Amino acid sequence: GGKRLMYNILLVLTDGMITDLNPTIDAIVDSSTLPMSIVIVGVQNEQHAEDFDGMHKLDGDDAVLTDARGVKAARDIVQFVPFNPSLRTTPEELAKHVLGEVPHQLVQHFSGKGLKPASWGQPGAEFYELLNTLPPAPKK
Repeated sequence: GGKRLMYNILLVLTDGMITDLNPTIDAIVDSSTLPMSIVIVGVQNEQHAEDFDGMHKLDGDDAVLTDARGVKAARDIVQFVPFNPSLRTTPEELAKHVLGEVPHQLVQHFSGKGLKPASWGQPGAEFYELLNTLPPAPKK
């Protein structure tokens, strides 16, 4: 058989500030060539909504993440979503925000490796064809 393609999603749930920002940035930059996305959900409350400043930096939407050695991330693999349970967000809305960038990150990873979507008629081809029709990743 053919080579099996895999893609991983790391989901991190947190309710506090990041205390090891620089080592975390280094790890994300090191991981930016791997077949993975990192989704961070920051569960907020009124006492510490401001504690997520570092998480926004990890997201990489405003600037390319650069590690302590000056190495830039190969691609944006992090999605940070602040979540406040008191705002009564529906599960569908939360899922849309949490998974919003993953299809684009997946396509970016595989196309960067020279892997093109399967042709029609092969198992799973419809999924790859659908990914190719998606609009650009949403900006926050």
